[in-house]
Amino acid sequence: MSPGTLSTALVLACGAAAAQVSPQPLIGKGWGLDHVQITQPSDAEARETYATRLGFSVPPSSRSPEMGLEGTSISLPPSYLEIGLIYDRERASAYFREMTPGLARQAGMANYAAVLSRLQNKEGFIRGYFIDVAPVEDAAAFLRLVGKKVTLPPPPTYLVDGKQQPGGWQDLFIEEEPSVPAGVPGGPGIGFVEYRNNESRIATEARLRQVRERIEKNSPDDRRKPGDLHANTARKLSAVWIAVPNVEDAVRRAQSIGLAPGRERKLSALGAFGREVSCGQSQIVYWNASSDDSPLATAVRRQGPGPFGVSVGVSDLNRAHEIVEKGTGKHFQIDRSGAQPAFLVSPEDAGGIWIEFVQS
Repeated sequence: MSPGTLSTALVLACGAAAAQVSPQPLIGKGWGLDHVQITQPSDAEARETYATRLGFSVPPSSRSPEMGLEGTSISLPPSYLEIGLIYDRERASAYFREMTPGLARQAGMANYAAVLSRLQNKEGFIRGYFIDVAPVEDAAAFLRLVGKKVTLPPPPTYLVDGKQQPGGWQDLFIEEEPSVPAGVPGGPGIGFVEYRNNESRIATEARLRQVRERIEKNSPDDRRKPGDLHANTARKLSAVWIAVPNVEDAVRRAQSIGLAPGRERKLSALGAFGREVSCGQSQIVYWNASSDDSPLATAVRRQGPGPFGVSVGVSDLNRAHEIVEKGTGKHFQIDRSGAQPAFLVSPEDAGGIWIEFVQS
């Protein structure tokens, strides 16, 4: 079996496993963790970080002139990393000032004042994440059943040939509760989504071929081997990481919406301990700093609690390690002490966030 065929087989196995996961009441027929919203200061900086340094395939950005925004995405079927940028701060500021709270949440910009402020300081960061659920109406009914107040905003529409056409997804939000940290159910920075073509986004052979053809056309990279979606062999969004004041409280809140707790975690490079919560095919990991001078404690003092990192599954960790070390010009220690070897890239080299590359 060739390396490209092996890589494709591994991704297909991942997609098949996702499709066979016993549906959780909230997630239903969805796949769980869908996308993480990463904001970057500029398109050039995003490409330098995620394509050149880290080896992801990053397609050209598209712009929304009326909002002053642009964006692109890193495909990890059926999930992705969404890269958001503000190319016209004056226009974006005016647009955000006119937003209603509901529209702001729908745009994933509930705390847009903080977004603008941090971009002014040239910071990259995670502003939130979404969980795929299907059907979304069933997810809303389940959340109401367990005592949550929810909002189903009107689905987006687009003007095509003078006529309004429905957009491609429907969002769902739990109404925010006072003092709940960002990224925890009931706090800002977490939403739910169902796509109109939800089932067709699963990582089937046809879907992967479609994504690969688009990447090969729009994101040339001599380092990428045949059959791979990314030079670093990334194939799965394994987890989103959330910094919280109290791990067990965050886990209880996740359990209250039907997400099951998993294994405990310790990460010396982060100076933190945490616990996983199952989210369909992936995980949410809630972390707390082990000491006041740990890297995570320093990050929380600078930006507050909330989403701060992601874990990305790769088919060849040694290849990913080689790509990242050459791209950054730095050395990264591979941790082989656990069941899945991994290495960690700090915000300095990962666009303001932490990224774990893990053998998957």
